[in-house]
Amino acid sequence: MLRTQISKEQMEALAADIRTYFDAEVMRRGLEYQQKGLVYNAQIQDETKYSAKVQGSRVFDAELDLTFLVSSSCTCEEEGYCEHMAGAFLYAYAAVCGRPDEFVRSMAAPGPDALKSRTASVRIDSSLHRLTTMLTGLEPKPGAVPRETDSAERWSGFFEEMYGRFAHSHAQQRNHLDDYFAAALQMLTQPISWWNTGLRRLYIASSIVYLMQRLDDMARMPRSSPYDSPGLYAKAAKLLHEKLNQAVKDATGNGKDDHRDSASSLHSEHSDGDTSGNGHSAATPVKNPSASSEQSAALALNLALHEQLFRKPAGIVDWLHVYRLLWLKLLRLDRRDEEARLSKLRGEPGLNGRQRDLTRLAEAHFAVLGGRDEEAAARLSLLGESHAEDMLPYLNSFYQTKAWSRLLFWLRWLLPLMKKAEPAVFQLVADYWNEALKHEGSPEEWQSALVAMLPRSYAKLSAFLLQHGRYKEWMSLHLYNAASPYDLSTLELKQLEGADPRMLLPLYHQAIDRLVVQRNREAYRMAVKMLKKLQTLYTAAGETGRFHEFIARFSLQYGRLRAFQEELKKGKLLT
Repeated sequence: MLRTQISKEQMEALAADIRTYFDAEVMRRGLEYQQKGLVYNAQIQDETKYSAKVQGSRVFDAELDLTFLVSSSCTCEEEGYCEHMAGAFLYAYAAVCGRPDEFVRSMAAPGPDALKSRTASVRIDSSLHRLTTMLTGLEPKPGAVPRETDSAERWSGFFEEMYGRFAHSHAQQRNHLDDYFAAALQMLTQPISWWNTGLRRLYIASSIVYLMQRLDDMARMPRSSPYDSPGLYAKAAKLLHEKLNQAVKDATGNGKDDHRDSASSLHSEHSDGDTSGNGHSAATPVKNPSASSEQSAALALNLALHEQLFRKPAGIVDWLHVYRLLWLKLLRLDRRDEEARLSKLRGEPGLNGRQRDLTRLAEAHFAVLGGRDEEAAARLSLLGESHAEDMLPYLNSFYQTKAWSRLLFWLRWLLPLMKKAEPAVFQLVADYWNEALKHEGSPEEWQSALVAMLPRSYAKLSAFLLQHGRYKEWMSLHLYNAASPYDLSTLELKQLEGADPRMLLPLYHQAIDRLVVQRNREAYRMAVKMLKKLQTLYTAAGETGRFHEFIARFSLQYGRLRAFQEELKKGKLLT
């Protein structure tokens, strides 16, 4: 299930690198491997490596680095980027984004894409130049750099002092906001690279949250220039979200830390060492000299999150995602205390509807972390408006840890939301359904789920019914939706014809009637083609006589349509 292991955003970022570094002819040869089914065993490793086997003169192992393409490799003898790596990429692209042939065609075609490829290195050099320029001449003042023993308030003062100088010196660079904030983050984090692991991670997360606050403040201000567009702010927000994701990934990715990732936390019914049986974490800090400083920094960071999420109007930053991510992977605080804060906050009279919904979403987050799914669902049912996207991180965690019961619980809860979900969200949730029911549940439940998600699940329901030999239901589905045989897969039609050709008769009869009433020559020609196929089906069913009776009545019914009668004679259906 590559679609659940690599996001569309990751694939599009990889595709941009592929366009820059791969030759169009290499991609064309890679497309041949992909289209001939010579790419297999594709998988994601450690979230940053994508590998697949490619059958050429022998089996080659192609590996693509999702974050640094130049680190990619293949076991073939070719130097640089080869067709086996191209084939592996196109296999993943087909699973996540769409048609690989169109991607390859766009690389070969002249025009904006070709110009983009030729100028990519120029843009990269320009970006590096901007970053270097913005980082020049902004050394901290003597004694200004925080020490490990300093408080979180001292960090905040350093952020304010350094960012104030940075913003004053580089206001003209705000038409490149992503580079602007990348440089600002590097400036704030460079001086503490030698700190101990726990404090350094909290410091980096705090600096990113601080910059997110500044970005939100900028986005709320009146537009001051034609360069000051919403797209620039969205691009900068995406950069900071990615930096934060990387920071918390570093906190959980090496397996030697006492932080645990979202998958293991959500898999456990009563996680994080709680022995009280209530699903909450006491989260006692590790006994070490910096434990008190870490606790203080975590509390300060949580206070900043509360201020942004529950007190400020909505901005460009997804603060709910930031809050849930940090509590899931970085903040080692007592969850019971946080839940008490949220409960008190929700009772405040001054909250508006959006803020009250955010507190419920946060409370539901902790209920899910504690394995209290029914409680979480009850809280979410009180929302003014629910969105399927809010549950995607949990669904992925349940899938990764094979927590099928919990996955099914939330999939069932999400069913009413599927008709309004974005197409990509719908596809992902449908994949989770299909996978979960291989382990728990029944085919009948999957069919009921697909019916509940109609019309969006039309193609998936059709494939399911055919796969399970439910031919009458398959035919009823397509007749109800007035489907034409030309709209359906040839393989599906052949499968049904092989099982019982009589099953297809109503489908062709209905389609032929719709064509004839259009009363134009092209529709008549298509109707005659279908009539010939109908004749084949009647013959295969051993009912040739019935077809002759039908065609006689049919031609008489439309006897006044001279052009149609001519097409029937051309097709030798009338003598």
